[in-house]
Amino acid sequence: MPSTTTIRVTDAFGAFLFETAQFLDIGPSPGLHYVLSCGLVGALTVTLPPEFNSKLFKDGRIHVMRSVNGAPATREGESCYLIRKWQYANDFTVVTAVHANHIMWRRISAYAADTANSEMSGEVDDNLSNTWDANFNADGSGTRAWDSSSHTSNTTQTDISAYVSSEPVLGASFPTVQKFFPWLNIGDVLREFCDAATLAGTYMTAEIVCPTESTLEWRTYADQRGQDRRFSSGNQLLFTEARGNLANAMLTVDAINEVTVAIAGGAGRDLLGTSPVDYGLSNRVSSDATRIAETPFGRIETFVDSGNATDLAMILGDADAAVRGGRPVINATAELQETDQCVRGVHFDYGDVVTVEVQGVQYDMRLDILEVTLQGGIELTAAGFFYDDR
Repeated sequence: MPSTTTIRVTDAFGAFLFETAQFLDIGPSPGLHYVLSCGLVGALTVTLPPEFNSKLFKDGRIHVMRSVNGAPATREGESCYLIRKWQYANDFTVVTAVHANHIMWRRISAYAADTANSEMSGEVDDNLSNTWDANFNADGSGTRAWDSSSHTSNTTQTDISAYVSSEPVLGASFPTVQKFFPWLNIGDVLREFCDAATLAGTYMTAEIVCPTESTLEWRTYADQRGQDRRFSSGNQLLFTEARGNLANAMLTVDAINEVTVAIAGGAGRDLLGTSPVDYGLSNRVSSDATRIAETPFGRIETFVDSGNATDLAMILGDADAAVRGGRPVINATAELQETDQCVRGVHFDYGDVVTVEVQGVQYDMRLDILEVTLQGGIELTAAGFFYDDR
């Protein structure tokens, strides 16, 4: 189906600078190429004429605007990319930008282990929101510090709520998750919360989206990033090579890094049975009896270091997460081929749950990775589908 793509570029505050479709097919990264990955940091490269050099600022925002069949252009993935790399040549400039999700990875949990904000316990949506607020919003301003007694810290730009707003917590009933994370990267912590919820049966992800050209918003999503378009829900959309909307599909079932037994140890794990409290290995074991019994060699163990954690539920939660995360991974990759009944941006889009058929077997999968290349006026789209049987 005919589509047109431009990029709109703003400064770091969201003020418009220029819009162009002049993607040069020269240099080391010809044309326009971008990746969207749910909850992670996708990237964009574009080769532009040198005339735009004076408007390519650090953390300038690049918005990919795509129009299908003459409809108004929409922002791909409701996302934008922040400029972080420049390659200058005489007749072109290659710009590399990272998805706004990168902001989540720009802070650490700068709280000592004896402070409340270095650990969270409760429903995962509350944990996600509280962790974000404590490290990026007013809740953290003036209190993020290694010194838990005086809370002295440099608060400059601690609170970025004026530039990245926060969506309210979702308010539904979600799995309870416990984490202990002093000094860890906040992006990693947020992903661990989401992974723990997903592995417990409720898919969750957190992203920084771009509702408008000049605004950013931190959001959480449950069940799926986009829409539920499964074949079983009455939707007639089915991705299969027989229908012409998939090409070169490959289904991968990977059990190489499988884990069926996990032992977690917290503070005092090497002092088992000593007084006053054992925070170590006893009763900190998690296992999956079904997978263990699948083969005579199905007991596959790992140890999880819970650091200085003293909350037994948090330590056991780490063991549970290692076992759940050690399940075999099932995913499919394919080239997307648009047909009259299967147009991206009309019938499906990034983040949707869809039904994929490979080798005669149907799987309900999330379209969590989208990789688009625009070169020589031709758009090529590759997709990553992920299956979750929980």
